[in-house]
Amino acid sequence: MAGKVLGGGYGSDRAEFVLPLLAVFMAGSLLAAQRHRVPVGAVPAVAAAALVWAALATGYGTVLAPLPFAYLVLCAGSAKIGAPIGRRLDVSYGLYVYGWPVQQLLAAARVPAHLPVLAFAVVCLLAAWPLGLISCLAVERPARALLRRPRDRAVHTTVPEESPHSL
Repeated sequence: MAGKVLGGGYGSDRAEFVLPLLAVFMAGSLLAAQRHRVPVGAVPAVAAAALVWAALATGYGTVLAPLPFAYLVLCAGSAKIGAPIGRRLDVSYGLYVYGWPVQQLLAAARVPAHLPVLAFAVVCLLAAWPLGLISCLAVERPARALLRRPRDRAVHTTVPEESPHSL
């Protein structure tokens, strides 16, 4: 499947594209359902990577690779590498917000007609990343600062009690 995507895409048969993705989704669902029985570690991850490579090398990747590939995604998501996301600058939300419009603008400018798929994805990422950074610095960080700021004490005004003679 990766060879088709990187090599120029699919023809009119969408099942050839959708079924491998469905297989990976189902493999991930199986791992999620059995999460209490699935150990996550370096040795099983290396074994899963070897299985994915072997499946792709033999040409049976769409059949044999979904489960070990889903396990690799699980391991990558569980890895505690470096600083946690969002500790300093987290441009992920800005990329989420601005990535699609940037991609559509580049597509309207016919950039994909001149680039392979992977190169177009890199160009989109490089074009959207500065917008995500600006969003992080100019919108998200000030908003989080407002949330962390101690709330101002409400000014309590006393309402005079009604006297029995005020009627």
